[in-house]
Parts: sequence; structure tokens; C-alpha cells
Amino acid sequence: MSVQIVFRVSTGHSLDGDARGVTGGAIDISRRLSLVGSIPELGAWSLNKRIPIRRKPELGDGIWETEPVSIPRQKFPFIYRYCANGNRQSPTTRPLVWDLVHRTCNEPPANGMVEDFFEPTSENCDSGWVTQAGVGAFQLRVGQPPGSKEPLVVLENGCCDDEVRVQLYEARPGDPAVPQGKAFATISSVDLGLPPHSEASFSGRQVDFGSDGIIFYMNGQSLDALAFRVDVTAKEDGRLIARAFVSTPTLLSLQGSIAAALVSPSMEQVGVFKAGFLVVTSLEHPYNNLGDLQRAKWSPTAASLLGTLDIGHRGSGASKGRGRSVRENTVLSFQKAATSLVDFIEFDVHVTADGEVVVHHDFDVKLSIGSEVVRLGIPALSYGQLKSTEFTHAMAANGKHASMLRGQRSTNERHLKRNMSSAEDILRSQLKPSIGSPEAVVPNISPNESSWLIADRIATLREAFQDTPPWLGFNIELKYPTDAELAAMPTRWYSRNYFCDAVLRVVLEEGHKRKIIFSSFDPDCATLLSLKCARYPVFFLTCAGSKHYADPRMNSLEAALIFAKSSKLQGVVAEAVPHVLKRLKDVVDQFHRAGLFFFTFGDANNAMEHYSAQRAAGVDAIILDDTARLAKITGKTVSLFHRPLQSPAALEEVAYTAESLAVNQQPALLARLSLGGPLSTVRSGELMRAPSNPVNIQMARSSS
Repeated sequence: MSVQIVFRVSTGHSLDGDARGVTGGAIDISRRLSLVGSIPELGAWSLNKRIPIRRKPELGDGIWETEPVSIPRQKFPFIYRYCANGNRQSPTTRPLVWDLVHRTCNEPPANGMVEDFFEPTSENCDSGWVTQAGVGAFQLRVGQPPGSKEPLVVLENGCCDDEVRVQLYEARPGDPAVPQGKAFATISSVDLGLPPHSEASFSGRQVDFGSDGIIFYMNGQSLDALAFRVDVTAKEDGRLIARAFVSTPTLLSLQGSIAAALVSPSMEQVGVFKAGFLVVTSLEHPYNNLGDLQRAKWSPTAASLLGTLDIGHRGSGASKGRGRSVRENTVLSFQKAATSLVDFIEFDVHVTADGEVVVHHDFDVKLSIGSEVVRLGIPALSYGQLKSTEFTHAMAANGKHASMLRGQRSTNERHLKRNMSSAEDILRSQLKPSIGSPEAVVPNISPNESSWLIADRIATLREAFQDTPPWLGFNIELKYPTDAELAAMPTRWYSRNYFCDAVLRVVLEEGHKRKIIFSSFDPDCATLLSLKCARYPVFFLTCAGSKHYADPRMNSLEAALIFAKSSKLQGVVAEAVPHVLKRLKDVVDQFHRAGLFFFTFGDANNAMEHYSAQRAAGVDAIILDDTARLAKITGKTVSLFHRPLQSPAALEEVAYTAESLAVNQQPALLARLSLGGPLSTVRSGELMRAPSNPVNIQMARSSS
């Protein structure tokens, strides 16, 4: 039996503010409003099947309604959200905007009417998703990043003494109402209300960050639609000074640099337009939709409920660390981290020659062949090669130690027993076939570290999902070489779009309800991840000035904040270097004021005094190696996410749920990480009691 339901929405009266939906304030939705939900009758999260909502002026200002929707009673409860705009004819001024609130309809309303209030702002909505069903299957981003000292336009001396304005327009106008072509939208640090760079310095010294930078962007359904022209005009009277055109073939590489001649109205070359560009291609996948959104801005409410997350570095710690007995970035390392009850694990991924996403830290794999060490780039190897027993042995046996491995099995066994924790004893007992061979024990040649490691073959990202408990959060780092690193590598690398698509496909298919965070040192990879998928939080990694790069976005904590804010990322993961630790509270507060989460990584995090100081300062997550030691010192007995969440619920239920669990001294367990969507928990009737043993790891893995 079905019921007829009408959704009525009041949108308020102040919707003539920021039409771009980028900088805050109300968003103009005067063109289109729609509804999408978790059941087929509401589109099953597909934008192509969303339910249109019409304005009803006869009912009052800002009132919208759907036509009656027939919904079977057995489909209750269901989840839904509102979408605004997404008009393909207005790709820049009216972007697709979606509601971040998980709205639940528990039962058929008595009067057949579901009434909501929806006044979209940048605080309660998100935008920017590049999708064919929205504003276009492609987005072109052109400009110089914040902090760059290179001007976009260089005019010859004497060409113009006036202050000029640079604007980009589509080269092939398709809308008769805009014969001159639609203008590209822009993003700059000034638009975002960020402080001047001198005020943003975290190091206590004045730093020259160059110009504020500006990014132009345009959406389109094809690459041909993204060809553009550059107009340089006088600010005072608007007269045209010079113009340049950039054609589609220039954009086919999807990323790179542009140099176009600027020509005056009298057809004389008077300058050059120089910029970098990035084309974002949409990821069309049935699971890439608006369901199970995990993004949100930092908020004091979330911080007070959740505290600081513990994230295991490369699983249970980097191999180089003292006392390690399991190789980093392996499923064994991830399972060991789970026994330490960390909230997340952090690990690195790459793509093989046959398109398999694998877990490994470096861009290449080091193999011992006789007395030589050979480096092979991962993009040049198939996964069949990487997972072979011979390949794993070649990784394990390091030259002069190979004969020692084959001849001293009994010594190795005693050493392993002396170094393994009780959790590792469990792992070893369950994995006798692989641990039993001497080649599976890897010498760690650093003199100050544990001498032996339990080896495990390189795993795929799918195996990491399948062989770890689902409550264990994943912080997936996408590593992409810089231009200087690419030039020094003999291996041809894949494009950033291909890389991000390959990783996202696996995550969408295997992630289900797992908490997932993406991060990258590469600014363009971070941008692509954020725009290709609306679901998962994306963080920018920075060394906080401890290393120097050609890309100014990578050279300081200040530049990282500006880039993350301008790219609408959820936060920054910074190295815990001395100048960050010295001004820790100020740094954390400035990121939080910008609505960004602040995580840290680095060797300093393994020192308990720094770990404790960061928790006290409000750092949102700490990535560290000594997960087992941390659990012992702090007495940690449970992970934040060990309890399965059945469905989202309203914000006001958080306080009630936390209070009701206070008797168990676990008030934070049911509060969803605000990174994992609007702060919410499960309805009281749907709470699942935690098992007596929250760790449920399937240890056995095939050796294939």
C-alpha cells in the first residue's frame, strides 16, 4: 500500500546574496530547487532522477512544493536532502548546491505533507561537484596559485599605463542571452575573507608569499565548450587593451601550462598571458552520488564531543621506527593497529600498470638482486608481479642479509618472540604458512631499531577494505610526484585524473559505511578528489615550510591554509615541526576560525609530551607510529568508531544520546565525526550494543 506525500519547503527571504555559493551568506536559488533521497521513488540519490520542486507564490514568499509522490509504506523510514540550481545553462553563477543535513522521514505524515525549512548558505550546504547531471562533466581551472609571484599578464612597456583587469570568457558562446560569452567565475583569497599573508604567518616572522593569486573556473559538458578567450581591459573606463584565445587542443593534456600571445585591437602583439591549468573530468559511477555524505566544516560542537583522533601512521607505524616488527603499509600492519584501537589508519596508495590500486609508500619498489638494489616504478609493474612470492622475497632479502635469513631461522624465531606483542602473537599463530618460511622474516638494518620485521606482500586497496574491521577509519594518502621528481624518474606516470578516478572507484565500491579521509601533498590531486566526489573529506598535506618546492602552495603552513580554504577542502595535515609546536594554540585557533580541521604528523608526535600538548591545544587528529605504546600509556580500550552506525539522525539527538551513554563512560562513541557528515548519531531505538570484544579481525589471508 502506498501513500501520497507532498514536500513543502520554505526557503526564507534573504536569498539574493552570494549567488556563487562559495564565500558564505545566502545562496540565490531562484531558478531551480529539487529533492533527492535514499529510495527509488526519490531518485535513489541519482541527480538524473531528482524530484523537481516548484515555487508556489500563492502560498507566500519563499514557499516551494513538489507534486504528490507515491511512496509504499514499507519504504519508511527514508533519508532525503534538497538540491538547488545545477542549471546546465548557468555553469558559473548558479552552481549545483546540496543540503548537508540528513533529513529523515520516519513514517507517513498524518496530513500527507512533509514541511521543511531550507535556507541554503555555505555553512549548511556544499557545492562544486563536477558531474554530468549537474553543471557539466568537465571543469577548467586556470590561474596562478595563491602565493605565486608570476603575474598572469605581462604587457610590453608603453602598451598601457593604466591599471588593468583580466577576465576570461568562453570562446564559443552558446547562449543567445549572453552573446559575448559567459564569464569564468573566480576564486581568490580576498573573496574568501582570509587575512593578509603577513597576518597569517605562523612562524612568527614576516614572509613574502607573493600575490594573493586568483583562479578562474568554468564548467562544461565537453572539452570543446571550455575553449576560452582572455580580455585585458582598463579598470578605469573598461576599454579593451588586449585579447588572447586558447583553443581546445591546448587543454587535451588535462593539466599543464598555457602561454598565449596578447594582441591589441590594432592586431599587434603587446604581451603574453601565462597560467597553469587543470581540467577536472567527472567520475561517472553509480555509487558516486549524494548518499552517505561524510563532509562537514569544523565546529566547536564537534570538537567538544569528539576530542582528538588517534591515527596509526602507515598502519601500526613506519618500519624505520624503534621496536617495529611488522612491515609498514601492509594488511598485517593495519590489523595490528586495530588491536591498538586507533580511530583511523593512514596509508599511501599508487596504481599499477594494469590499473590495480595498491598500498605502498614510495613511488618505486626496491629489489635486492644479488648484491645490487634495483628500483622499479610501481606504474611499470603489474599487480601479478607485485604479489608474487619471488617479488616479496626480493623485497625482503637485502643483499648481505639473504644468507643470514636462510641459515638462522632458530635465532630469528627467538628474536621475534622477544619483540612481538601479544597482538602480534595472535597474528603469527594465524598466519603460520607465510610466517613459517625464513624469507618472511625481514632484516631491519637500521642499528637503533628492532632487527627483524614480519613481512607481508604488497596488498591492494580492496584487500585493505576487506581484511580489516569496518569500524577502522581510513586516511588514504594519494602520492603524486612533483615536476622535479617526474623529470628524474625513468617511469612514465599516469595523469592525476586517472589516478584519482582509480582510487575513488575502489573506495566507492568497497567503502560502504566506513569512515574515510583523503589527503595529498599534491595540491592538484587534492582539488580533483574534492571536485570529483561529494562524499568524502579531503585534506591537504604540508611539511609546514621544512622543505622547499617549486609550487608555492606547498611551501608553508600559511599557504596551506589559504589553498585549503580557497579549494573548499576540509582541513590540513601539517608536519609537527618546531615553529608549529611553539605556537600550537595560535595555529589551531586560526585553522578552526577558518572552518578547517587541523591534523599533525611527524616524528615529534611519538613523544608523549608533544602528543599531550597537541590534545590540550585542540588538534583534531594526531598521526603517530607508537600506537601500541599509546594504548598502554593512555589505557585506551575502545576506538571511537567501533560501534556500527545504522542510520543518520538529527543534530539535537547528539546531546541526548551522549547523556544516555554517560553511565557507560562512553559518551563520545556514538557522535559521528563531523568529518563524517553533519554532526549526528543514530536514533535511540537503533543503537547497537557494543560487543564485549570490539576487535573482530579476520586474520587468515591467502598467500596468492
